[in-house]
Amino acid sequence: MNSLELCKLAIELEVNYLGFILYSRSPRNVSFDFLKEVQSLDFQNTKPVLVLVNPNREDVEKALELMPQAILQFHGDESEEFCKSFKQPYWKAIGISDDSDFSFSTHFSSAEKILYDTKIEGSSGGTGTAFNWNVLKARQVKNFVLAGGINIHNLNEALKLNPAVIDINSGIECSPGQKSGQLMAEVMQALKK
Repeated sequence: MNSLELCKLAIELEVNYLGFILYSRSPRNVSFDFLKEVQSLDFQNTKPVLVLVNPNREDVEKALELMPQAILQFHGDESEEFCKSFKQPYWKAIGISDDSDFSFSTHFSSAEKILYDTKIEGSSGGTGTAFNWNVLKARQVKNFVLAGGINIHNLNEALKLNPAVIDINSGIECSPGQKSGQLMAEVMQALKK
């Protein structure tokens, strides 16, 4: 989320989690200055999530100083030792292209949740493409975050997988990196049904 007004709307809509991407190669990237602005918001029951890709320790610590209540979400090649060293709840993203990719999730037993996203070479997520969700059905995965190309059109199929969290990113964008308040409201309305 890179707009203060849309953050306020998300909180009003009772979105459970609000993601802030700290990765310069993403069109959704936010600055530390933006995180300072966001500090002024009353998050109520919405939990902030700091999304990071192969960050250095100093950047993670700086982000946590600005947002100590946040969940860390690691999307790169981070080790479990690195992820858990901040003594903060974290989610580890695992890119899925086929069934063999699930083995990576066993290396992160300390993660609060594993986030399954679409694996595309050269990308760290945010592609707007869904992977074959049948691999999740076959594995009977529990307590996970589902990401990757979820939108109003495939939301019901995503819900059938019973994820703990659905990560909707590109599915509520009107252009790359620009969220639509209307699409966000439509998705929340559909979820509440």
